Amino acid sequence: MKVNTSDWTDAGPAHPKPEWRKGDAQARPVSYTKGQTAVFDLELSATRDAGPAEDADLVGKASFGPMSFTGRGPVGRDAKPVPMKGAAVGDRVRALEGSIQFTATPARNGAGYGAGTSGGHKIYVTLDTPVTVAGSREAGITEKRMEAAVRLVGAAGTNDPHAIVSYLMRQFRFYTLRPDPAVPARYQHPAYFNEVGGAWPMAEYLGKSGECQAIVRFVRAAIKQVGCPGQADLVVCWADPDVGGGAKGLESTVPPGGGLSGKSKTVGGKIWYACLVDTYPDEGKIYDIEQLNAHYMGLNNFEACLRFEHGGTKRYYGGGAGSYQSSDEVLLAFYALAWVTFGHTAPTGSAGARVEKVVKRWRDASGKLL
Repeated sequence: MKVNTSDWTDAGPAHPKPEWRKGDAQARPVSYTKGQTAVFDLELSATRDAGPAEDADLVGKASFGPMSFTGRGPVGRDAKPVPMKGAAVGDRVRALEGSIQFTATPARNGAGYGAGTSGGHKIYVTLDTPVTVAGSREAGITEKRMEAAVRLVGAAGTNDPHAIVSYLMRQFRFYTLRPDPAVPARYQHPAYFNEVGGAWPMAEYLGKSGECQAIVRFVRAAIKQVGCPGQADLVVCWADPDVGGGAKGLESTVPPGGGLSGKSKTVGGKIWYACLVDTYPDEGKIYDIEQLNAHYMGLNNFEACLRFEHGGTKRYYGGGAGSYQSSDEVLLAFYALAWVTFGHTAPTGSAGARVEKVVKRWRDASGKLL
């Protein structure tokens, strides 16, 4: 992983070797797949007047759990590093932190002595080999990103990929299309289309949420950072008035993408636009599209989902909008598909949209599925 704990970018060189040397306050972090055995090479220095290298039994006891490392090899002047074998790092995603205290017992007389302590170790235990999300703003494996992913995935308390994705999605109780001034402008909330980490800064602002596509990009990056198995694709799902009367769920991976953007027709000299709406729409009524109030209606071109498949099960996890079995089911996140016109003034005095025609309803006025 790259040396970067200061920001969410993919900047910085890869951590060099050795992972620790005498005098270092902090060791360089490493990652292991769950169930693997931690190993390293140990090189012990010797005083100038020490005799020639001789074999010794070496033991390193870790402070981060019941882990011990053992090896046998030469200790003394010009001695080569000794391979040290340890214990399994465990079967769950977590971060192991602490020091290792060493002792050496010469093979010739069995008189053991303290051989020093190495400190500031950090082992990130992952589900499998970390994977970068190539071609996206979230591409790259860094220490800051790894820490966030391990912390969040570890909190799920399970190794089941679908349960992990479901847990991460539930951290975003809603999606939003409105910027929050509490989120630094450089992160471009709520879209998170930035060059300083893409959706990764969402780890700091979970409660502020973001657009559905941003939520999906973040969850995809987090599970890949810890090597979560399964096929994870960012897809957009929508309905089209001209396809099955708006009842059929359509989907497309991103890229290339899809949705209702630009879907329009001219009626009586006015341009009508097709939108998926998140409020019960009454035909002829003007709704506020700027302020969050009783007259507000959110207009959507699509619902972004993480289409995740593992173990023969495929599900669509909507960004802040629930979990579904198909693109047809994803449409149930909305109240209706409607034709609207713009250029109106809402009752609040803000910009408004008028519902001209409801094409397809999925929920009644109380929000109950039809």
